[in-house]
Amino acid sequence: MDTSELLNILLSSAVIVALIEWISKNNSNYLQHITNNRAEWRKSLKDISAKLYNSNKDTIGSVFAELKVNLNSYGLHPSGNYPPKIQLDYFKDEHLWAEMDEV
Repeated sequence: MDTSELLNILLSSAVIVALIEWISKNNSNYLQHITNNRAEWRKSLKDISAKLYNSNKDTIGSVFAELKVNLNSYGLHPSGNYPPKIQLDYFKDEHLWAEMDEV
């Protein structure tokens, strides 16, 4: 094995390591971004639930509007025809949409 082959192997391995490191950091940054966004979303929902608890008939509409912006809209049935409570899809927040529709 001569020097040029050794240098070629070292350079190619350095490129591979740099590529792996870049992919790893990119995934780490992406996960950190998602984690931060979800933490802000949870804090927002906690604030809204506190407002909901302290609301009355006059202010509940604005609190519901704020809550609707933060919920998963896949669970919304504009017609108001929700399935029975036992069949509501909790991953789509159908239970929350159904309760707001009743109020």
